[in-house]
Amino acid sequence: MDAVVPGRAEPIARKPFYKVLYIQVLFAILLGALVGWLFPAIATNDWVKALGDGFIKLIKMLIAPIIFFTVVSGIAQI
Repeated sequence: MDAVVPGRAEPIARKPFYKVLYIQVLFAILLGALVGWLFPAIATNDWVKALGDGFIKLIKMLIAPIIFFTVVSGIAQI
C-alpha cells in the first residue's frame, strides 16, 4: 500500500520489507544465533579467531583518527 503525502499528487512507493536495514539486521542476528546453535564447532575454528582479531585491530586503528578529527572539527567550529 502506498503512502499519500499531503500536497503531492502521486503517492510515495514504500520499500519492500527485505530492503529495510533493521529487518536485515534482525534477520542476520537470527541467522547467526541459529548457526551458532546448530553448528557450535564453527566458532572454535582458527579462521574465526583470525577474523575476530582482525576486526578488533581494525576498530583500534580507527579510534585515534576519529577522536583526532572530532577534536579538530570542534576547535575549528569555535
